[in-house]
Amino acid sequence: MPNKQPAGKKPAAKKPAAKKPAAKKPAAKASTALVKPGADLWKKRTTELRDWRKKMAGDILQYRYEVGKFAIEVIEDKAKERGNRLYGTHTVQDICGATNESPTTVHDSIKFVRKVGVAELQQLKAREYPWRAVAALITVADAKAYKALKDKFEKGAFGNTEEFKEATKAANVQAKKDGTKTDNRGGGTSTAASIIKSFNTTLNQATQKLIPDLLSATRAFTKDSQTMAPATAEAVASGLHDALKNIKTVKTLLDKAAAAIDATGVK
Repeated sequence: MPNKQPAGKKPAAKKPAAKKPAAKKPAAKASTALVKPGADLWKKRTTELRDWRKKMAGDILQYRYEVGKFAIEVIEDKAKERGNRLYGTHTVQDICGATNESPTTVHDSIKFVRKVGVAELQQLKAREYPWRAVAALITVADAKAYKALKDKFEKGAFGNTEEFKEATKAANVQAKKDGTKTDNRGGGTSTAASIIKSFNTTLNQATQKLIPDLLSATRAFTKDSQTMAPATAEAVASGLHDALKNIKTVKTLLDKAAAAIDATGVK
């Protein structure tokens, strides 16, 4: 006889089979869009950086321009307060202390404002001129040389700012030459005799007239500065500032020239 299940009991339900774990998806590879020139993200980031650089270059020029304007305003205001007398030798020092700038930077900023108009300032900003290049450019007095140097700079003719500064110095030296004769033979360079003759002529002029005149003008400035017109006083003060730098440079070069002449054995 077959076995009978006890009455009232149901057969046990079967347990569901355990689910297999889902297969892991491979990890996503890191994006390399940033290092792929031409990719959208590359273009976006490099454009942002370029715009930032352009803004910073423009901001520093605008800042120097504003420093120059501020300095001129202070100088003129102090002159008015004192009945159109000179503002005093401490004014630039006061401006340096207030702006945390060096006297050289303040003087260069004043020259910047006097040399460059607002329209040209915007051009310099648009072409991303560095301040050091502008500070060198504004020392060039010759209009043709000034324009030529700007054109070369904007065409990328200079490898760096130092090369541009040397070019501005050379332009100023060339502009200051007064009838220096050259020998066109041998590649067009000056002969030793003509160079030495020119040097001696220039030094004679300096010792017999230029330096004595400088001494007289300096003493007159010390004596009469309080009664000078503000613009005249500023021009004299700026000129003396440049003269001091030139004197130091010339002294160094003269020492080297004396040593070189001693080495020739000429007495």
